[in-house]
Formats: sequence, structure tokens, C-alpha cells
Amino acid sequence: MRYMTRRSLLGALTALALGAAVAIVWATHARNTEPPQTVTLQTASTTALAATGIRLGAPVGSAKIDEATASTAAVAEYPGSTVREAVLAQVADEHAAPALHCLCWAVSIAPPDGSQFPSSGPANRPTTAVALSYSIMFIDANTGQFVEGTAGE
Repeated sequence: MRYMTRRSLLGALTALALGAAVAIVWATHARNTEPPQTVTLQTASTTALAATGIRLGAPVGSAKIDEATASTAAVAEYPGSTVREAVLAQVADEHAAPALHCLCWAVSIAPPDGSQFPSSGPANRPTTAVALSYSIMFIDANTGQFVEGTAGE
């Protein structure tokens, strides 16, 4: 009986020491972890992009292509458009399949037709124009290739 008591006491002390070690590691990590920095665009709100699953974070690493090359690639995706602004960001799109995570240039463009796109509806109904407040092309910062685009009201 005495053997079981010492064994139980040793187990309890081991569990207590392990719990204390985990608590110390967690407290140290929580104190040293800063919230992720976000990158913002003047032409599209962080909230609007988040609603589509897109987050722009602080860039990790450096781009192999410059802003001008990325802007040219973005305009090539929508000929006749003009660049409004461009920012380098770590892009995450959780709604993409598979999820997208890359270092990209987020290039905001103004389409030549004034950001008006036809909206489709039921058959035999007239189409209406939808005015967009932003149109963004994401260009891979390492390859210069178009990754995806998004637009919204």
C-alpha cells in the first residue's frame, strides 16, 4: 500500500511540473506574439476584402519583380485599364480552392469603362450596370504571373 502512495505522489508531482512548464511556455509565447500587421489599400477597405476571404498582411521576404512590372502584368489582364495603386503584401484568400497564400503585388486598377459591368439576371430581362468601387489584380511577386483578381461594390 505504501508503494502505491509514493507512486501516486510521484505521478502527481510530475503532472504538476509538466503543467507548470506548459503554462510558462504559453505565457511567454502570448506575451511575445504581436497581432499580424495588415497592409491596406486606399481603394478597397480591409473589411470589404475580408468579406471575400482575402487578407493582406505585411510582406514576408522581398519581391523579385518590381511594382512597375507587376502593374504592367495587371493591366495586361484588363487591357485599357489604369493603375490606381499597388502594394506588396502577403496575400491569403481562404475562399480560393485550394486556399491561396503568396507574396503578391495587389494592384488596384480602374477599368476603361468606369468600373461598370453588366449584371445578368433572369432570362428575357434587361441587364443593369453594376458600379464597382474596386478592382484588384494579384500578381505573384516572384514570377510576375497573374494569380487572381477580385472586384466589389
